[in-house]
Order: sequence, then C-alpha cells, then structure tokens
Amino acid sequence: MKNTYTELLEQIITEMKISILGGNGVVVDSDYRQWLDFLRQVHPESELLRSTTAQAAVSASNARDDPNTDTKIYTDLRSIIQLAATHDHPTWYIQPHFTGSIAGFIYENNELQNALPIHGLPKIIEGFTGTICGVWLNEQTFIAYGADGVMGFVKSQEFLKQAGFTTPDFALFPTDRLMALSVSKLEVSLTNFISTAQKKWAEVDGVMIVSDTSIFSGNKNEQNNRIIFKQPILSLTI
Repeated sequence: MKNTYTELLEQIITEMKISILGGNGVVVDSDYRQWLDFLRQVHPESELLRSTTAQAAVSASNARDDPNTDTKIYTDLRSIIQLAATHDHPTWYIQPHFTGSIAGFIYENNELQNALPIHGLPKIIEGFTGTICGVWLNEQTFIAYGADGVMGFVKSQEFLKQAGFTTPDFALFPTDRLMALSVSKLEVSLTNFISTAQKKWAEVDGVMIVSDTSIFSGNKNEQNNRIIFKQPILSLTI
C-alpha cells in the first residue's frame, strides 16, 4: 500500500536517477540499485518498478531488424542503456560487426562436414560436434564469432582461437558503469572501438553487443542474446 513513506522513497530514487543520468558523480549506480531493490521489497507495486520493466519493450520498438540475421539494430544508445537497466546491468561484451556474408559450418565427431577443404577452416576440431558461426570478408578471410555448444562468450572465443580460427577482438561493455556515464562519453568509447576495428578490417560498420543471457524476454529467436549498435547516418541539407 502506498503511503507517505513510500512516496518519499520513490522521490529519493527518482532524484538519484536524474542525478546519475546528468553525470553527477555524487550518486553512484550501486547506491541507486540498492535503493531500487529496497523499494521492490517494501512497495513492489510501485510505478517506478513497472516503468523499469516496460523499458525493454520501449527499447525494442526503437530498433530495426538486420535483414540478414534478425538481430536488432540500434542507433540510439539511450535505448541500449534502458535495456541494460531492465536486466539489472548484466555482463555484456562488444566485438566488431561485419558487413560480410554470414556462414555456419557443421562439425560432426570432430570433422568438418564438407567434401572439400575450405581455406581458413580447420578440417578437424578434436572433441567438437556443433556449428561454427562467422562471416566471410572475402574468399580468403573467414572470421569466426561463435561456437554452438560452447557455453559462455569468453569461453567460446578462447575455444575458437585454440581451434585455429581467426576471431575479432572483443571488450567488456561497461554495463556496470552506465548510470555514471553520459551518453556522449559512451558513444565516444564505442566510436573509438569501431575506428580501431576498421583500421584492421574495412568491412566493420558497427559493434555487436553479446550477452551470455537473453536480452529480450519471451523471444525465442536464436539471436536473442545479441544486438547491434551502428552510428546514425547524418543527412546533410544544402
């Protein structure tokens, strides 16, 4: 039941959120989340909690689907920040997003299931049965970014490297610091990551954000743990 005490609690939490989003270093994300957890205990019917849950649907509506993979593409970082907040700031990773042709190669009982050897793909992967996912940048360069059946993003990247595949660099997405980062600072950080990757591969056009858990609840799509960020294209008027 709502009373003066819970109203004051909601006011404090709202002011904390405004302060953090405004870049005020006095309030930190961990404190905000503790207050939010306390509100969840004493007043689970709070509209503040409902609006937080609804942010995932709002964020999804601000995205478009990649026609090649059905992965959602975002150009507004605020929607990505909302998604992270909705899931209590989970661990996310970023790696370059490529414009090449997507491919998947099946291994059964250690062996690649293709009649002829393919350049850039090991014929044998000891102890592996599953699918290797990646992109062709050209006829000579296959970039592997996922291994079906290997749990966890970091473990899958280590597995691919040890198997002999070319893999892109990756980094942690700062979900634990999002409430203390301004949108502009986050955009600069991602822009630098994209620029560095483009110096190595011209086919990079954004970043792929990968989660070990589902990003969209109730979505059975195989890309449910991935989203793409691309910088918006600015139109020039004369």
